[in-house]
Amino acid sequence: MKSLLSSRLEKRASNPYTPWGNSVPPSNGMLGATMPGTNVSEHSAMGVSAFWTANTILCDCLATPTIRQYRGVGENRREMDPSPVVSQPFVELTQLDWRTQFQMSLGVRGNFYGQIIERDARMQPLQVMPINPDGASVRRNRETGLLEYRFNGELVPLDDVVHVRAFSQAGSPIGLNPIALLRTTLSIAQAADQFYNQFFTNSAQPGGILNVPGDLEPEDARELKQQWTEMHSGISSAHMPAVLSGGITWQQISMTMQDAQFIESRAFSHAEIGAIYRIPPHMMGVADRSVQATDIEQQELSFERNTLIGWKRRHEVSLSALLPRGQYVEIDLSERAAANSLTRFQVHQIARNIGIKTPNEIRVAEGLRPLDPTTYPWADNPMAPLNSAQNGAYTAPGDETPVQSAPDTNPNPNAH
Repeated sequence: MKSLLSSRLEKRASNPYTPWGNSVPPSNGMLGATMPGTNVSEHSAMGVSAFWTANTILCDCLATPTIRQYRGVGENRREMDPSPVVSQPFVELTQLDWRTQFQMSLGVRGNFYGQIIERDARMQPLQVMPINPDGASVRRNRETGLLEYRFNGELVPLDDVVHVRAFSQAGSPIGLNPIALLRTTLSIAQAADQFYNQFFTNSAQPGGILNVPGDLEPEDARELKQQWTEMHSGISSAHMPAVLSGGITWQQISMTMQDAQFIESRAFSHAEIGAIYRIPPHMMGVADRSVQATDIEQQELSFERNTLIGWKRRHEVSLSALLPRGQYVEIDLSERAAANSLTRFQVHQIARNIGIKTPNEIRVAEGLRPLDPTTYPWADNPMAPLNSAQNGAYTAPGDETPVQSAPDTNPNPNAH
């Protein structure tokens, strides 16, 4: 009995194309039906409006901001032109599309898989082709102890694999799959959508009971029901007048409290899935009239600090690993604050006063042309006092004579 059991266990775990054998759920997390009448998969999950909204928000927030490449740190930090693997990671996709697929794979499936398909003369990556998680499998080789990746059934050299995990558990070579973990929540939301659709498809007003004097034969009852359904079912026939004859009467039935509460649960699913992805309610379309504009601004700041920063670092670390040593990328999220001009200019003013930014850096940040340093030498110096720079009496470090500003061309000396 013991040897028979051992042989069965060994046979179940012998499949080299799955992470831990056939006895373990597939790496893509497609676990099948979890509630009566529902079957959660990647495509069905994306059909849940709240799930779609949450992931597309993250994609837009992380794929659209400018990505910058740097060399060095501290005072030696210098911005440089982006490498080809950053400017266009895959020749068939724009940078925006590639970064969108990167985040969508992480947010929906918990893993991003990529294959390096081209390198330069120094063996630095030039192109990384995104791989659909359905076509990726991972296992650990028992002899070498190394991970083995197969993309669409073909073994890929480990050096050519780019694998990024959103969230993972200790000892697991793959990231946690949101669809597998949230299958109950997604099943409920999916069932609510189906109920919502059927409610307004089949139960559009008028809704009630047809009372017929006497008894009807089963065939006559089916024919009457069919005629009524054809005339009054569906949104296009809602609230159409009904003409009754032959003693038939109509008994109106209003929406039950259970139906109304079930429909309201759709809004709850938006708030619940938004909370799972740590996205503020107003971004998920959950309106609350009691929330003030200042509260929304604080929610936006919390969203950037508590949600975007983590995803942002995953993007930056993954792309930086493809660059030569000493080079790295950063995603500039400052563009998200561009809508609030008052706060933006207050930040510029403080940065200018304490010597963090130069006037030209502020002008460039606002989309303006920098001032000519030959005419305005203080424009590139963060420590130039504001009053002396404006009056032309600022002396640059190392100069013995004051640098005068451009002559005043105003013909009226009393004008300000």
